[in-house]
Amino acid sequence: MSDSESLRLLFNTPYILTPKRWWILIIVSSILFLDSFSASFFGFINDVTSEYFETTPAATDFLSTVNMLSRSVFGFVLAMGGEQFNFRSLALAATGTIVAGDLLITAGVSSRRNMVIVGMGQIMNGFGATITLTLSQMAPSNWFPENERGRAVALPWILRRLSPVISNIVATRTIRQGYDSIDNVNTTTRYFDNNDLMTNFRTSFQISYLVLTGIALVGFVLAQLYVTDYPPRADGQKMPPRANNYTWRPLTEIKGIFSLFANGQYVLLLFMFVLQLSLRPMVEWMLSSIIIVAFPELDDGTAGMVFIVSYVVGAFGSPTGGFILDKFRRPKVTLVFGQCAAIVSCCMFSLGVYLGSFPLVFVSDVLSAFFRDLCFVCISHSLIETMYNEPADTKVRAFSISGSVPWFSLALYTGIVRYVLQHGGAALSVLIPIPFHVIAGILYILYYKVPQKNNENDFN
Repeated sequence: MSDSESLRLLFNTPYILTPKRWWILIIVSSILFLDSFSASFFGFINDVTSEYFETTPAATDFLSTVNMLSRSVFGFVLAMGGEQFNFRSLALAATGTIVAGDLLITAGVSSRRNMVIVGMGQIMNGFGATITLTLSQMAPSNWFPENERGRAVALPWILRRLSPVISNIVATRTIRQGYDSIDNVNTTTRYFDNNDLMTNFRTSFQISYLVLTGIALVGFVLAQLYVTDYPPRADGQKMPPRANNYTWRPLTEIKGIFSLFANGQYVLLLFMFVLQLSLRPMVEWMLSSIIIVAFPELDDGTAGMVFIVSYVVGAFGSPTGGFILDKFRRPKVTLVFGQCAAIVSCCMFSLGVYLGSFPLVFVSDVLSAFFRDLCFVCISHSLIETMYNEPADTKVRAFSISGSVPWFSLALYTGIVRYVLQHGGAALSVLIPIPFHVIAGILYILYYKVPQKNNENDFN
């Protein structure tokens, strides 16, 4: 029996009903929580950090764009690893890079001349995030039976959505402490003219990232102690260790990547990931700007509250989608319903902006966040089902690319929304995701084929 056949048999071995698989998934989800916290943290205090490093907001935006692109490139580098990257080694690498990134950011903030070091730390965190996104798809594929896989896909999304809420609260209550008390047009300039406030900013920032470093170190230790590559066998016996005779061959790895794109179902779902991200700039990074432009009488605090509520409510879209998939196993119906609901929510948002109705904008944004997460879980679940019976090295390639390629489109969508917001108005910018959702829904209905039921014990 070949190595690939052995791995295929191992993956299809029935699972033992043990809570260990949920603990492993929680560890992976916690790592993803840390990355989302770090990424959104800078967004909430973009104007303050720009002034602290004596640069422009455009420069920090450019740094974020570099971060996105580096994640995309690193995904292909990760995909080139092939069989030498297993589940456990990826978990250790993810926590390790996040620890290194947080330490660089902590050190970089020590001086206003060290913005490059902070940028290197952000890029390291981006590498860790790419690995963790791969893990968040491999864990349900490796460890969970079919009737639990939807909820397993949803758990990382829940923590990833709640992370920016915590980040917003920490940034507002600590980093921006004293910022709003300065009554001047040049608020950020006067903020750092005050030595006490500048010291408070530096100290609060460093403490926040030292805490993140500590949590990441705990995650690294837990991954070292508890994370393994495969689920236990049905007979309770451990698999004998396989000889590590793997030799890295670049041309073979490149052929493996190209072979993924010969899989029409994988390409379809990868394209749907890209289309689905069109909603993210509107309900995340650009939300406050859209609300302030549409309702100039409101302040940043009100826009921030809308963001927090929409994220908290939206986080429930993930488990809702996971439960529906596990209970009814109708991925097409679930996703199409979610896409239609997202389209209606976008139209309601645009109508609310046009009519000047803040309650309608608020309700529609919350609904958009909810159905956005439901759709993401459906697409990710379909991808895992499609790649379930593939060998381990193919899964690493597939999930690495699916977690990195969409960052290119995300940078593009953000630029489009920003441009339309400035030149066409808030109501028009909110309509941008609608054609992408329509295209995604049509393609999914016409071309996606639900995989046949896997030969495994579902424990129903």
